[in-house]
Amino acid sequence: MDAVETKHTFESIDLSKPLQPEIACAANGEIYTHKELFQGLQGKPTGHSDCEVVPHLYAELGPAETAKRLIDAGMFAFALIDAREPLNPKLYAARDPTGIKPLYYGVDRAGRICALASELKGLQDIPGIIKMFEFPNGHYLYQHKFYQYYQPHWAVPNFSGFKNHSIDEIRQSLDQAVEKRMMSDVAFGLFLSGGIDSCIVAQLMLNHHRKKNKPNATLPSFTVGMENSPDLMAARAMAKELGTEHNEKIFTIDEALSVIDQVVYHMETYNA
Repeated sequence: MDAVETKHTFESIDLSKPLQPEIACAANGEIYTHKELFQGLQGKPTGHSDCEVVPHLYAELGPAETAKRLIDAGMFAFALIDAREPLNPKLYAARDPTGIKPLYYGVDRAGRICALASELKGLQDIPGIIKMFEFPNGHYLYQHKFYQYYQPHWAVPNFSGFKNHSIDEIRQSLDQAVEKRMMSDVAFGLFLSGGIDSCIVAQLMLNHHRKKNKPNATLPSFTVGMENSPDLMAARAMAKELGTEHNEKIFTIDEALSVIDQVVYHMETYNA
């Protein structure tokens, strides 16, 4: 979770001083294209958070255009308070188009949204909340009203069908998607399940990693499963083929059953 603060004059803020920001944003996610989004803006980054671009976009372009520019920017859920008018503060919140990052809201008896949280359990003990709901993906909230900013082209009446794409087009799109998500300030690896999808992603990641580093550079890979299970064995074979620094976490049936309650509590769902 990133906490980002800014002034509309885009001055840097020393948090050791009792200065209140005019726009404050709490964000959970990754804005992969934050450098590109900053281009053309008056504001410039003052820290290392990729989510810092969100309040800058909002301050200069407003809620609707901000959401529009974030459609293909990454995965996110954020809440922003605009206090540039102290007597009329504004709430702006949004969730990414496909709902990768969780976000929930609580309402009071008057039906007003009075709290936001990334987990339902974060709302359950707040006084005044009588109902809790999942924040709809592809929407933003501004001044207690929801707006849909993302409308998939296939989710419309009389959809005529998907365009036929060539293998090269699919390969290029997938390769670009993988490269974009390798934006990171820290070391990263990959989760290798042994399935065809994770194996393809692993190969593409390794290609980009070696282009940016050394031709023989490698990546850490991780697999979780039971001893001799098909997925575990397939991931092990793929890791050997790719030459990744492979790590395995092997568990037993008894170990899996013993943590079901904890998993449901933290995931807040019975679905895998």
